[in-house]
Amino acid sequence: MNSLVCICILIVTASALGEYVSFDQLYDDGLTAYGNQNWKLSISSFEEAIKSYKQYKSGVVDCYMRCKNSSLENSLLSQSDLGKITLKAVCNRECLDEKFGDFRFISGISREVKQAFEKLAAYQYLQYAYFKEGLLAKSVSSAHTFNVRYPEDEMMKKNMAYFRSNDDVTKDMFLNVEPRDHLELYDQAVQAYLKEDYENAAQNFESSLLAYYNSVEECYALCENESNFEEAESRENLDFHRQTAYLYIKVLECSLKCIQDLATDYGEKKYPNFVPVQYHYLQFSYYQANNFHKSIECAKTYLVFHPNDTVMLENLRLLSNEVDGIDKFEPRQGAVLYHRKIKIEVAMLKYSYQYFGIKDYDESIFVHFGSIKKNEDPRDDNMDFDLDEEDGNDEILQDSVEKINNSTNAEDTAQSDVPEYESMKQKTDDIIEKKAVDVERSMAENEKKRRDEMHYIEPDDDVDVSGITLSNLGRQTVDSKYIVTVEKRSKEAPLPEGPIIYEGTTLLANSTQLKGRERFAVDNMASEKECISLIDLELSFGDVGDGYSGKSSPHTEHEIFEGVTLIKAANLAKEGILPLSTAILYRDLSEKVRAQVQAYFNLPHLYFDYTHLVCRTSNPDSPENRKDLSHPIHADNCLLKPNGECVKELPAYIWRDYSAILYLNDGFEGGEFIFADSTARRVRVQVKPKCGRMVSFGAGRESFHGVKPVLKGRRCAVALWFTLSEERNERQRIKAEEILAELVSKQKDEL
Repeated sequence: MNSLVCICILIVTASALGEYVSFDQLYDDGLTAYGNQNWKLSISSFEEAIKSYKQYKSGVVDCYMRCKNSSLENSLLSQSDLGKITLKAVCNRECLDEKFGDFRFISGISREVKQAFEKLAAYQYLQYAYFKEGLLAKSVSSAHTFNVRYPEDEMMKKNMAYFRSNDDVTKDMFLNVEPRDHLELYDQAVQAYLKEDYENAAQNFESSLLAYYNSVEECYALCENESNFEEAESRENLDFHRQTAYLYIKVLECSLKCIQDLATDYGEKKYPNFVPVQYHYLQFSYYQANNFHKSIECAKTYLVFHPNDTVMLENLRLLSNEVDGIDKFEPRQGAVLYHRKIKIEVAMLKYSYQYFGIKDYDESIFVHFGSIKKNEDPRDDNMDFDLDEEDGNDEILQDSVEKINNSTNAEDTAQSDVPEYESMKQKTDDIIEKKAVDVERSMAENEKKRRDEMHYIEPDDDVDVSGITLSNLGRQTVDSKYIVTVEKRSKEAPLPEGPIIYEGTTLLANSTQLKGRERFAVDNMASEKECISLIDLELSFGDVGDGYSGKSSPHTEHEIFEGVTLIKAANLAKEGILPLSTAILYRDLSEKVRAQVQAYFNLPHLYFDYTHLVCRTSNPDSPENRKDLSHPIHADNCLLKPNGECVKELPAYIWRDYSAILYLNDGFEGGEFIFADSTARRVRVQVKPKCGRMVSFGAGRESFHGVKPVLKGRRCAVALWFTLSEERNERQRIKAEEILAELVSKQKDEL
C-alpha cells in the first residue's frame, strides 16, 4: 500500500460565522475545505469543531446541573409540577444564553450533526488531511482514535495496516484522543487487582466510578436537552398529556440507553453489571487492605443491586466478625439514588410500552444489572453474568404502576393465573394483545354496522346492467347509482383494519369505503421527488408492452403501454447507464409496498410475483367519447368467463394472492382505478390516482377491478402482484437484488 485511502466528498457551501462559532458551522467549513483539498483550512476547521462540540456538551451539562432543582420558594410557579418545569426551562435558557450568547445558536443544530460528532466522523477526515500535510503523528493518532471506535471499518483497517508497516511510525503515535476515562480507569483497576495491588486497585475503581457517574449525568443532560424528538413531535391529533407522555418516553429511552452505551467501550466490548461489579471488587480490595469499614460499605452497596447474592451476604457475615455494629454502616447514597432512578425509569418505560401498545423496541434497554453467580470470582476474565433484570424490580414496579392503575381485578393477579414469560418483551406483547382483544371486537362490530349502512351488500335498486352483453363482459361497464369516488380523505377518518407501519403514511380508505373485503388505500407512500425519479426512469428506458406479450397496446388501441422491470433497472445501473440510486429507489419503494400490504392484512409472509413500473399514454388521435377501458375488468388470479364465472385455472396466474398499485402522478384526464361489483359490469368505487397513493386488494374474484380510459396525458404507476407461495417468489427480482447488492458493495469499496 503506497498511500492512505481518502474519504471523498464534494461540498460547495460554507456557513457564516457568528460571535459563537457552533460546531455544525465549523464542521461544514471543514467539509468544504476538505472537498476543495485545502488541507490546512480543513484541519483547523475540524479541530475547532471538535473543541466547540466539547464546549457545547460542557455548557449543556453545566446548565443542567445548575437548573436541575431550579425553583423559587415564594413563586406561585413552584407550587405545581408544570410550574417547576417552566422554571427549569427558564433557568436553562438563561444559562445557555450566558454561555453561548444566544441559545438559538445551539438549539437548531440537527440530530444528524450531533451524531456525526458522537461517531467521531471528524477524525475520518482529519487523519487524511494530517497525512497530506505531512503531520504523521497526528494522522496516526486520528486514525487510531477512529479505529478503536470502529475496528471493522474497512477503509480505516487499510489505513491502520499502512501505518503499522511504515517505518516512520512509532508505537507512541497510536494514541486514542477520545478515550472513555471511566473504562480506562476500570481496566487499570482490574490490572492492579489481578496483581494483588489492592491499594491502587481500590483507588482506580473509586476514580472509575466517579468518572462514570459524571459521564452519566452528562448523558442525562444531553437527553433532556435533545429537542429533535421527531417521532414524538410528528404524532398528529394528540392532546397535551399524550404528546407530553410520548416526549417523556423518548427521554426515558435515551436515559436508559446512556447506561448501556457508557458500559460499552469503543471496540463494542460490553461491560455487563458495570457499576455493581466495581463495588464487588472494592469490598474485597478494602478487605485485603484491612480497611473493614469501607469493605462493609461497598458490600452493602453491592447488595443494593443484588440483595439476594449469596456470595456477598456470606462476605458480609465474615466482616461482622471483624467489626462490631455492622448494622450502623449504610450503602453509598449515590449508588442508592442511581439504582432507584434506573429501576423507576425501567418500570415507567415498561408500563408506557404496555399502555400505549408499543411493541417495536430493544428489549436489552431493560437489562442493566447482572448478578455474579455463586462461587465465581471477579478476577476471572470469563466470569459469567446472570442478566436477571427482575432482581429487586417487582416492588418498585408494583409501587409505580399500582398508583397509576389500581383497578386490576384480584382474579387477574392471582398467582395461579400469572403466566410464565421467557422475556420482558414476551410479557409486554401479551399484555398488549390482551388489551387489543376488546378493541378489535368493538371495531368489528362497528365495522359491520357501518358496512350495512353504506350499502356494502349490493342494493336491489341499482342501475340496470342487462344491456352489457356477455361478449362485452369486462370491456364495458356502467357506474353504480351509489358509486363512491375516493379522491381525498373524508372528514370522518377511516377505521384501520390493520397497522400502518410507516411514519407519515395515512389511511385513505378501508374495506368499508372501498366496498369489498380485503381492500385498503393509503397516501404518502412516496414523495414527489421519488415519484418524479421513477417516471423519468420509465420515460427514458421503458419497453413498449405489458411485460408479457410485448404488444404496444395490449388493452386498448387508444393508448400506448410502456414499462420497466426491476431486473432491467438493475442491469442498466450495472452498465453505468442508470444512476444506482434510481434502481435502489425502485427496489425500496416496491419493498415498502410489500411490507405495508403484509402488515395490514396480517399475513405471516408475502412474496413478490411480479413488479412492473408502467405508464399508459393516450394517443393524440383518440376519440373524446371513448367507451372502452384502459384496462378491462378482471381478477388477478382467475379467468373471467363469458358466463360471468371467474375460474382459477391456467393461463391465469392462479398463485397470486394479493395485488397493489403505487401511483406516481396525477394531472392526466380519466384513468381512475375502479372496483366493479360481483357482476363485473357495474362500477361501485373509483379511486383518483396521485403521487404516493397506494391501493391494495385480494387477487381473487372478490376484487374485480380495472382502469377507466386515459383520455389525455400519461398515467404512471408501479404495479405489484404478490403470492403466499415461497416457491413462486419472483426470480428476476431476486437476481436484481443480487446485482444491486454487488453494486452497493463495489461502491463502498471504491469510497
